[in-house]
Amino acid sequence: MSAKPETKTDLREAPLYELTGAVGTISRALEDVINNTEMAEDLRNSEIDRLMADLELAQEALPAKIENCIRYIRGKRALADARRAEAARLDALADQADREADAMQNGYVARCMENLTPDEKGRRVVKTLLGNVSLSITEHGRLEIIDESELPPDPVYWKPQAPKFDLAGFKEDVKAGKFGELLGRAVRWIPSKRLRLP
Repeated sequence: MSAKPETKTDLREAPLYELTGAVGTISRALEDVINNTEMAEDLRNSEIDRLMADLELAQEALPAKIENCIRYIRGKRALADARRAEAARLDALADQADREADAMQNGYVARCMENLTPDEKGRRVVKTLLGNVSLSITEHGRLEIIDESELPPDPVYWKPQAPKFDLAGFKEDVKAGKFGELLGRAVRWIPSKRLRLP
């Protein structure tokens, strides 16, 4: 009626998916035997005892498998955190190097070259062994806003933002029973699964 019972060693060596599958299979077999009124009582009791023993073995092996998975997940999360921290540290160093390069290029060197006499094209040029360095100064290079309230109200300059659907608010209304006619047609519920770890 039921499959050959797993030994304790078999269950300890089985991967998690096989172990949870065994628990489900044994539970269903146990329910079938309990509900089988045509079976001889002594045989049914014997089968129930055997299946209960199998189920106990499977349930005993289950926590260790889950614990191994938790250790693996924690290890990977810690590795990810460490790598993010290292990436953030390297990003900060890269940003610092960029700021230092910008300060030298657009600050010190550019300011020093402003004192040179421009050529016929308005450029200040210094010839080096690494190549020519030229500085061009444009009076209308970048426009900076000092006081936004003083800007003209002309809508040509004020670009409206595209409307964005408030999915979070709509979700709460659908949960409350509104827009039932849209379920299955315009929207659908997707079950969410969240496994909480210790």
